[in-house]
Amino acid sequence: LVLVLVLVLVLVLVLTLLPKTCSADNDNLLHGNTTSSSSSDGGRRSSSPKSPNLIVIMADDMGYGDAGFNGCRDIPTPNLDSIALRNGIRFTHAYVSSSMCGPSRAGFITGRYQDRFGFTSHPPTKPERVGGVPSTERTMAEALRESGVYGSAAMIGKWHLGAHTSSFPLDRGFDYFYGFLAGSSGYRRGKLMENRRTISVDKYLTDDFTDRAVEYIEERLRVDEKDEGKEKPFFLFLSYNAPHLPLDAPDRYKVDIPTPEKKKKRRRYTRKLRRAVYAGMVRAMDDGVGRVLDAVEGGGATDDTIVVFLSDNGGPKNNGSSNKPFRGHKWTMYEGGLRVPFAMQWPGTIPGGVTYDEAISSLDVMATMMGINGID
Repeated sequence: LVLVLVLVLVLVLVLTLLPKTCSADNDNLLHGNTTSSSSSDGGRRSSSPKSPNLIVIMADDMGYGDAGFNGCRDIPTPNLDSIALRNGIRFTHAYVSSSMCGPSRAGFITGRYQDRFGFTSHPPTKPERVGGVPSTERTMAEALRESGVYGSAAMIGKWHLGAHTSSFPLDRGFDYFYGFLAGSSGYRRGKLMENRRTISVDKYLTDDFTDRAVEYIEERLRVDEKDEGKEKPFFLFLSYNAPHLPLDAPDRYKVDIPTPEKKKKRRRYTRKLRRAVYAGMVRAMDDGVGRVLDAVEGGGATDDTIVVFLSDNGGPKNNGSSNKPFRGHKWTMYEGGLRVPFAMQWPGTIPGGVTYDEAISSLDVMATMMGINGID
């Protein structure tokens, strides 16, 4: 008996002194932990010392089943697929915090469930009406730039987080804004804002937003020692309004489907036409994603840049989108309203070709960036 007790005590002592190891490296990376306690570098990040650039590309009302990496067969999305299937991670159980645009974006930009600060519906779109993300909440742009780690933050595209001066992008952490403040816009010949100035645009809007995003990336990555702050990483929020209504594909993806003569076939024709136009809008956005990735690669920053893609909510019933295989749509609390296409890449730090089946949320993006950069 004494011998058995001695052996047990020795075993406990050995197990206590053994070094602890982690067998879930990918989980650590996804939750913002890029250090290794067993490495010889004293717990520093294994990647380059410089904090990564962050590019978040958000689609508007895109269905779960409308990305090639989620099994879509009738809409080619090669650039989105390159993020999800080759260079990064495909998230199969990714959720947003609301099934409608404004509240979902409020949750994403703050990293907090938006109902906690009263953002339960779409904000006012008139500048004289107070509304949007309250000043008591810290946006991702504010957190990254005020930490001193990030040198610039740009918001390009759809804002929809309040039009009052207290909610204006330039007053919420961004130092560059190009886009519109409301919840929707036409795609041709309209008015946009560049910083605080209103300008006229005569270009297909998805392409225009892409042009501005590429210009911003190239400017930030251009080597120029005279420009103060260029050595610091940047945050770009490229917030497309595609494929939100109105249905309007660019000319290069126009479709010609003859109108049936018999009335009873018109409904099927309408569904087919709607899907075809919607497909052209998604393809135009995917083209833009490809140009953004090319700009990052051209600047030699692929390994130093996190790229995240997601939709702000599921597809609605009337824009030709598909949330298959799930029930529900935008405005509902079913999977089809809250479960969205979601992918990210950080080559050189996170392995490519990974499928992650655990539940994640759009709120996790801010928490991850805070963890990576050691920001409270």
